[in-house]
Amino acid sequence: MSTQLTRPWSRGLPRAGAAFAVLLIATTPWACTSASTTPPSNVAAPRPAAVPDAAAPQAPSREVVDHEAHEAATAEPRQTACDAGDMASCIDLGLAYANGDGVVRDARTAIALFQKACDGTLLVGCTNVGTMYEHGSGVDRDPARAEVAYRKACDGGYMLGCVGVASLFNEGRGLARDVSEAVALLQQACDGGEPIGCTNLAVIYERGSWHGRDTHKADTLYRKACDSGELQSCANLGIAYRRGAGVNQDVNRAVALFQQACHGGNLWGCTNLGFVYECGLGVARSAAQAAKLYQEACDGDEMAGCADLGEAYARGSVVVRDPAKAVALFQQSCDRDYPQGCTDLGDAYADGLGVVRDAGKAAALYHKACDDDDKAESCVKLGDAYAGGAGVAHDEARAAALYQKACDGGEMRGCSSLGLVHGRRIQVSQDAAAATRYQDACNRGAMRACASLGLLHLRGTGVARDEVKAAALFQRACGGGDLWGCAQLGDAYADRTGVCPDIARAVPLYRKACDGGEAQGCSNLAVLYQQGTGVARDAAKAAAFRRKACRAGDTRACARAPVAQPEPTAP
Repeated sequence: MSTQLTRPWSRGLPRAGAAFAVLLIATTPWACTSASTTPPSNVAAPRPAAVPDAAAPQAPSREVVDHEAHEAATAEPRQTACDAGDMASCIDLGLAYANGDGVVRDARTAIALFQKACDGTLLVGCTNVGTMYEHGSGVDRDPARAEVAYRKACDGGYMLGCVGVASLFNEGRGLARDVSEAVALLQQACDGGEPIGCTNLAVIYERGSWHGRDTHKADTLYRKACDSGELQSCANLGIAYRRGAGVNQDVNRAVALFQQACHGGNLWGCTNLGFVYECGLGVARSAAQAAKLYQEACDGDEMAGCADLGEAYARGSVVVRDPAKAVALFQQSCDRDYPQGCTDLGDAYADGLGVVRDAGKAAALYHKACDDDDKAESCVKLGDAYAGGAGVAHDEARAAALYQKACDGGEMRGCSSLGLVHGRRIQVSQDAAAATRYQDACNRGAMRACASLGLLHLRGTGVARDEVKAAALFQRACGGGDLWGCAQLGDAYADRTGVCPDIARAVPLYRKACDGGEAQGCSNLAVLYQQGTGVARDAAKAAAFRRKACRAGDTRACARAPVAQPEPTAP
């Protein structure tokens, strides 16, 4: 799962990171969710930014009575007060029209009411106008109008407006993309006491969209926002503790943070809580509880919940296997721009799961997800497509660039795959005949053949894609003494590929491989020490492991390894 931003910019990360959720802000401390469009799950609200979705506290649900007389009766007093100059009543009535709460939903009437409040100097109205135009909530998207509204709020000292402008700069909507400007605006909002600004700034640091990844800085900001009651940040901080990213791994602390977010109404937190129940991380494994939480999140419009529920139907893990339901859920979440849903839908087309197999469609979906900074996994799969010419023209250089992007985003298989195209000794034939040869050799006890067959199952090359079988083959190879198999198994635990994630198991597997002279193990240890994932951040150790990788044959590591320093003692 990836982290999420908060709306005006909020989202969540069931796999590993952060997320966003579109919010309309009331004059009271709660926020109503816009019914029309939900951005990817790890950012925060009027959807200015992104990283792992964090949404602001949700408003208590209120029954909508579909009765014209009642609608008129409930709307009339607020309209009268609004007409008399009570701008808070304009906001309240605008929210009712935006959400269809006691009145017939009417986005244009909502915008008119928010604009009236904005013109009357109640700046929350400006932010709500910006949110609706930015995300096309019942109206055509209009980034230019969104910018005008957000800037008025920001210039007037309303920090959510600054978060909104930052969103436009961060995503290049209506403005030339300028992450530096987005960072400056988010820092202003965070320093000005707006926790959503802190959340979305943390997402940028976590994703590495500005001067590289800095998980320690991201976690500090998540903690600050969570302590201020911003539940998206609580969930994103929980992901950091689950993964050991920038903090010491602590699954119990992760569970507590997911519970805090979920019980407070944050569905990104519920999705992540479902995940720990599915894997039994810090809680007793419970398929029923996992399925319940995924379903509740999906029903509440959290696309991360829909995607994870779809994966459960695809695997038959916490629910009865149903490929048709899986594909429908993947399509739903992808259509709503949640990148994991697009990645999962791409897998379905690549494998012919519930749809006709179509490598071209799979590659297009991976491309869509990879374009989101949050989805490094899809970049690996798109790289595999270019490396194997599956649905796209064969292009080793393009594959290498995609693997690099994934590696920089913290996806360890991206780092390992990059090594395969940079002079390492491992060569794996990738056709159906090779799969048969590897299977025969594996059956006869050739452990490298088992590991090579695992890679084919991981990529779906010459055999059916099966991440669980791939992980089992890597386990067999490693247990039989094949160090490259150990490094591949480390990737599986680091990236949640065929096994439940456990960075604490990945690190010793990489170290075992590295100590035995396997370059991939050394290179991946260098990445972990550079990022501070699963180990304490240590640039000197990262450099030492790059030198070891270089000596073991990784030419990419040679290009990045300092040459004039003495070799530190490996831990």
